[in-house]
Amino acid sequence: MALIRDLWRGDVPLVKTYWLFGVVAGIFFRIAFAYGVFISFATWKSANKYTGQQRYAILAKVAVIWGAAILIKEALEIFGVD
Repeated sequence: MALIRDLWRGDVPLVKTYWLFGVVAGIFFRIAFAYGVFISFATWKSANKYTGQQRYAILAKVAVIWGAAILIKEALEIFGVD
């Protein structure tokens, strides 16, 4: 948490903030976000085609919805929306 606080306050040197946390971490998080969106859609579509016990398909969809809800909640918290 101290690192996040220091970044927020501008107490981390510019070179480290921009290149390490802005560029390198930014690329990582963009890839992770794209993967998360992709795998959520893939899971949903796979659940639609699942021929086994439907409770597993339903649970998979609930997990996708739950994950999306958590992501939205955390984004709202980051941006200070109550």
